[in-house]
Amino acid sequence: MRYLRVVLMASLALALAVSCGSVGDPSDHTPTEDPSSLPQRDFDIQGTITKVDPGSGGALVRILVEEQPGDRSGTLKDVVTVTAETRIYREKGEQLLNAGAGELRKGTVVAAWYEGAVMESYPRQATAVAIVIAE
Repeated sequence: MRYLRVVLMASLALALAVSCGSVGDPSDHTPTEDPSSLPQRDFDIQGTITKVDPGSGGALVRILVEEQPGDRSGTLKDVVTVTAETRIYREKGEQLLNAGAGELRKGTVVAAWYEGAVMESYPRQATAVAIVIAE
């Protein structure tokens, strides 16, 4: 976990320092216009997507993120709602690239930041303001 946090922070710092750096494969993704749009605090959960459900209402998709997949209880498990306002990025090397909700698949490792109320059920339920897909 600490590794992904360090990688995320290093990626953000490098992206800010090299804001006009290489673009990567244009057919793949595009660099973020504003990598500082990640919240300036630790993520709310980091883990593996173990379930993906279609969204309803204003949600594009709802994902179950588990800190330790397979644990029945005791570790974080969050149902994360992804809306059109959720900023989704993918790590590629030292860059953060724009990504889409379609890339949030079972088995993908992510870090998510929330906004608004967090329902303290188990699993917790929240709406993501930003998600980074780990490389």
